[in-house]
Amino acid sequence: MEIHYTFYFVKDGKFSVVLIFSSFYHILHFSFILFPCIAPLQIECQPVILCEVKSARNGTAHEILITEGKELKLKAKAEGIPPPKFEWYCDNILISTSLSGVLTIDKFTKKNEGRYWCKISQEQENSELSKITDDITVTLGKHVAKDKLKISAKKALLIANQSYDHAGLLAPASDTAKLRDVLEETYGFDVTVKSDLTGKQMRDAVKEFWKDIVDHSYVLFYFAGHGFHISNDLFFMGVDKVEPKDFGFEHAMCHEEVVQEGSGHKPSLLLMLCDTCQSQLEDDKYTVINTQSPPRYNYSPYPDVIQGYATSRNGEAIEVAASGLFTKHLIKVLKSHTQLNVSEILAKVRTGEFIS
Repeated sequence: MEIHYTFYFVKDGKFSVVLIFSSFYHILHFSFILFPCIAPLQIECQPVILCEVKSARNGTAHEILITEGKELKLKAKAEGIPPPKFEWYCDNILISTSLSGVLTIDKFTKKNEGRYWCKISQEQENSELSKITDDITVTLGKHVAKDKLKISAKKALLIANQSYDHAGLLAPASDTAKLRDVLEETYGFDVTVKSDLTGKQMRDAVKEFWKDIVDHSYVLFYFAGHGFHISNDLFFMGVDKVEPKDFGFEHAMCHEEVVQEGSGHKPSLLLMLCDTCQSQLEDDKYTVINTQSPPRYNYSPYPDVIQGYATSRNGEAIEVAASGLFTKHLIKVLKSHTQLNVSEILAKVRTGEFIS
């Protein structure tokens, strides 16, 4: 008589081992079989800097400065089975592919400046799963404390898009008026307000606004209205009178266009505040834009660009009682904490700590 004993083992969820023992006339043998398992792709860590560099915004790492000739090393971390592949991009151009997640530039020069992000992908049985990390803008230069700079002007452009044909909003106009009052009365900004602009009108307004900016100014850009995220960029929706199926990139403005228009100037700070959704557009509803090639933007990055968002990527901004939740908290912080720097203000808005 032959007796078989079968044992199944699973270790750390990574593979299964089947041991089959059989005994016959006191002879013992065994065999083992490996069954690969699939573990879903998970990003464990957004891109971080592994070398010694200076941050351009008070300890946060989304815009950093680095000395020419120094080593730049960025790392993204993810896990999954099969192991994920890491593709590093600079200004949407693929520059490195690896399995380690580490990008190394031995001697950083002017040509290496740009916006870095990583696409992490995992091969599956009949498809590929991919995820995009946050981005980091890396620029040459030495960080200069703000209190050592002479600020020549404070300029703000506020755009409130509310009167959309297919999905009107309640908050942008009133929120923008309240923000304008705080910026003018408490912080001494020269504020320009624009309302219900089409895609082209937004781009024209931004170009006209930058014409009046002098070097070493504090510049603030604010948008309230509908928005969407596509091709790793945030776009602001114009109020163009077109059906959703005919909506294209020409009817919107990318946040990168604001930065690009200012790249010829030397602002001491560009603060961008975006009270808008960052959700994806439905393929079956927005047919034209989902077949178009997204625009690309080329400019020399400048160090002090700070961006504040009402929501994270793929999220939706919230209106409460005819007021945008992000702008409502922002105004309360600006009124209550006039001595905070920009990063501290945004941190309090993010956590809801707007009452001292």
